[in-house]
Amino acid sequence: MKRMILRHPLSIFWKISVGVGLFLFVLGLVIAMFVPDDGDRLIVFYTVSAQGLIWLICGIVLAIVSHNKTQKLAFYKQEGQHFAAEIVNLVPVPYVNMGTMPVLYAECMYTNEKGQRCKVKTRMFMWKNYDKNSLKADVYVDYADPAKYAVEITPGGENNIEVDIDYT
Repeated sequence: MKRMILRHPLSIFWKISVGVGLFLFVLGLVIAMFVPDDGDRLIVFYTVSAQGLIWLICGIVLAIVSHNKTQKLAFYKQEGQHFAAEIVNLVPVPYVNMGTMPVLYAECMYTNEKGQRCKVKTRMFMWKNYDKNSLKADVYVDYADPAKYAVEITPGGENNIEVDIDYT
């Protein structure tokens, strides 16, 4: 049994972009090698291959951004202060859906060591509904600069909902 994690849209977009880019680039090479030369073959080759390279570059940039976001969370989990947060609101990102799953971000409140209530916002994630009680938020704050933080959203909250998926 594997536990389902909330996925950031970048973790899917970069894989799609790289796949489309590789497909278009290989298609351009196939056109250049196997299509008879009628004068337009090189134009089609350059057009399709250029589109493939653009998609590929975009996918690589998105992969780097996604990796940096993941590393930031891992760093703050290891080096920062941990606070349990209360999810105040789940806000849908306008015009962005991944299939039937809406893309959301959460607004959270936590109490720091001085007793002050601080408001933080998560990065985007996909979730199947808008029930904030089914999610749990943890905030990791940098000791030196409290303005630098990372928020981890996981399934399971007040209702203690455990989401398990069997991949076998």
